[in-house]
Amino acid sequence: MVDIMKHMEFLGPNGYSLSQGERAGLQVSMVQRQQEESLAMPLKFWGKLLADEADYLICYSLRAPELEEGIFPMRQYYYATSNDTLLRQMPTLSAEQKSLAAAVPKGQRFKGDPSLPLDAEPEEEEADDSEEPKAAPERFRELHRLAYTVAQIDHDVAVTPKGAMLMEASRRVVPNRYFEGLSYEAAGNIRNYFHCRGPETPAAAAALTRKGLVSDADFLDPLAGDRPQGVWSLTRDTTNTMACLRSLAWPGYFFFTQIGSGEHGGVYFGTGLPNTDLAFML
Repeated sequence: MVDIMKHMEFLGPNGYSLSQGERAGLQVSMVQRQQEESLAMPLKFWGKLLADEADYLICYSLRAPELEEGIFPMRQYYYATSNDTLLRQMPTLSAEQKSLAAAVPKGQRFKGDPSLPLDAEPEEEEADDSEEPKAAPERFRELHRLAYTVAQIDHDVAVTPKGAMLMEASRRVVPNRYFEGLSYEAAGNIRNYFHCRGPETPAAAAALTRKGLVSDADFLDPLAGDRPQGVWSLTRDTTNTMACLRSLAWPGYFFFTQIGSGEHGGVYFGTGLPNTDLAFML
């Protein structure tokens, strides 16, 4: 996603932005979190999830994976709210919490309260003097749903242009520091954009084990293969110096790449709800 301080000027076409208070508070909190956790990679702004009572501000940091974990950088997410811009680390979800989050009705908006319980309050058991008191089970809260939703959106929409990622000799995938951007013609072709995640198609997964140099067009899943066809909208701005991608599956995701430049990034400003009418739009 986008570096909030470096790339904010490129986000005008998406129709959203941060208030001066949100931007200033988040900038301070990002520096604080960076120092307190001694993060090897800088924190980046992921997006803003619009809720009823307070909005969620999301950031993330990349962590180089160990070889046994996989070859793609791991993402650690952090959240704050528009009322309290102190960044806190999102929890790692259990299988049960993921299942509960997936079961939340698709059209149910977020409230903006991370501690809000979303499950039924457990019944109190009668105390037994012969047994030690049991710890109360952890409640399923909006924070768990938030973590699940952010991961789902990021899986579906995180984009990288062709040439921006490369595979090292160690078989780890890292950003290409020498990426110089797409040409005018290439920027206007959906085939030059890929999912920034571990490969899921058989062809891309097989390329990871291939010996020698491997192109990112081989080991990344192409956006052109997403279904239904037309789920991505690709345009150029009025100056023809920037190409813009929008997701119709997750309204609010916006990706830009500056033509002939390595500058690129994405951001999400939405309600965290998928487009359930997508099949009728295409």
